[in-house]
Amino acid sequence: MLVIMPAGSTARLSGIRARRLRALPVALAAYWATAWAAAQPRPPAPDLLAPSALRCDGQSTPLAVADPQPQFSWSLTASSPALHGVGQTAWQIEVADAPRRFASAQDLLWNSGIVRSSATSEIQYKGSALAPQHEYGWRVRVWDEHGHASPWSAVARWTQAPIWHAHWIESPDAAAPDAPLPLFRKSFHLQRTVARAVLYASGLGQDELRIDGRKVGDDLLTPGWSDYRKTIFYDSYDVTGLLRPGENVLGVMRLHHARSPLMGSSVKSRGSNLRSNRRGFS
Repeated sequence: MLVIMPAGSTARLSGIRARRLRALPVALAAYWATAWAAAQPRPPAPDLLAPSALRCDGQSTPLAVADPQPQFSWSLTASSPALHGVGQTAWQIEVADAPRRFASAQDLLWNSGIVRSSATSEIQYKGSALAPQHEYGWRVRVWDEHGHASPWSAVARWTQAPIWHAHWIESPDAAAPDAPLPLFRKSFHLQRTVARAVLYASGLGQDELRIDGRKVGDDLLTPGWSDYRKTIFYDSYDVTGLLRPGENVLGVMRLHHARSPLMGSSVKSRGSNLRSNRRGFS
C-alpha cells in the first residue's frame, strides 16, 4: 500500500521518536525504584496489637474524675494466638486537650515519651493542670519483647469532676411524717442543639431523674447509701441525646431515706463532702 505523506512529516516523526527515547530512561528509573522498594524487607510486625479497654481512674469514659492526676490503665492482646511469651517492655501515653486533637504537639497536655516499663495500670498523669468539668482525650501505644511498637490505641475520653455551686432544695412538707414522695420539676429552653450536656445529681436518699418523661440512666436506687454526715455521693450522666432545641423539662422523684436523723439542716451545717459515685452514664 502506498501512503503519500506531505513534506515535513519525517521531521515530525523524528521528534516523536526523540521524545519517546527521552521518556524511556525516566520510566525505567521509576520501575527500578518501585521494584527496589518492593524487594526491601518490611519491618517485622509487633507481637502486640494496639492496647484496648482503656480506663481512666478505673473507669471507661468517666464523667467526673476528681483526682487532679488521674491514673490510666489498659489491656494487652497478642497479635496471634500462636505466640507465646509475649510481653510489654515499654509504653507511651499522649493526652490532648480535646479527644480529636492529636495531630499538633501544641494540643498535647502530656507526652510521656517512651517509658521502659511492663506496667499496664496505675500510670499517673504528669502533664499540665486539668480544668474542672473539661473533657480530655488520651491514647497509648506499647512495645513488645522484641522492641517493636504497636499501633496507637483508639482515643479514650474522660471528664474532670465539677466544682459544685449548687444549693440544697427540699419540698416544703419534707419533714412531715406522712408527706408524699417529693417531686421536683424544672423547665428550661434551648435556643439550638447542644454539642454536649452532662447532668450531675445528688441528694439524701435515692432518686429517679427524667428529661421530657424519659428516664435518665439505667440504674436504680441512685446515688446509694452513705454516712451523710461525712459524704454524699452524686452521679454523672451524659444527657446530650435527651435534650432538644426548645422547651425541655427535668423531673426528679426523690425517695426518702427511712427518715434518718441525719436528714435536713444537720447535714447542711456540717458541710458534707460531695463525692462522685465513680459511675459514668452515657
